[in-house]
Amino acid sequence: SNLAKPESAEARGVQRLLDCSVAKVEAGEKSPLDVALRRAKGMFTLQSVDDIPDVYECFDGLRQTLLHQQQLDRRGAFAARLWATELASYPSAATTTKAQQHEALLHRVMLVVGHAPRSSLAELSQVAMSTTATDDLCRGNPFLEAAASTSVVHASTVALLRFCRVEQIGRCLLQLADALRTMVEAQETKRLDEANAAISALLAQLFATRQYVKLRGSNTGSHEEGIPHADLDPRYLAFEYNFGVVLWKRQLELSEGLLAKETDGQSAVVQLLMG
Repeated sequence: SNLAKPESAEARGVQRLLDCSVAKVEAGEKSPLDVALRRAKGMFTLQSVDDIPDVYECFDGLRQTLLHQQQLDRRGAFAARLWATELASYPSAATTTKAQQHEALLHRVMLVVGHAPRSSLAELSQVAMSTTATDDLCRGNPFLEAAASTSVVHASTVALLRFCRVEQIGRCLLQLADALRTMVEAQETKRLDEANAAISALLAQLFATRQYVKLRGSNTGSHEEGIPHADLDPRYLAFEYNFGVVLWKRQLELSEGLLAKETDGQSAVVQLLMG
């Protein structure tokens, strides 16, 4: 994506950390993690305590890979957030009159001295759920040009995706620690049921996917015909970011079903089962 230039030296210094291709975030930068995941996926259910050392070694290596990937995603998330919030806050539209130039300069000075609020990722996540995202951004910054507002939405999406990945890796690490602990206990108690349950829970977290992200090919992120890219509804991503969850396939299907009914002007009743 062609993003507007960042305002501060700090933002310019993190350009190399920012990747605004959603497809590349989802499908790229994961070769070491992919190898570890493929190995973990091939692990079988524990049949005896003799299997534990091999599985334990595999999962211990997976832990180091997950920590490394989490660090990469965290750096990318902070870079994307900085870029998005600066683009959303500072003037970028061309000014044609002296009055406009004066207003734009005053807006910039007020931001620098801290007398004007800067955009936050929480606010931008709400914009992602709006059908009038560009208008919403321009109300907060009347000097924001259309091209920059598109870049804000894109960079915000990448930041939300990166932060969601950091949270998901954190959940995986918790499940991994539980699996390692239960395997150690199983070597002493000779009971494999709890260890196998912990391994199953870990694998479920590791291979949880965003059902609403549709990868089209490899990882270039372009929308040109014949060039791979990724499609997603940013409203689902904003929901995951704000609530710290990964939507299940059934939840997504239910949500899309309700939206389809509303679009067709039909009523729908859904029974919620708790517990």
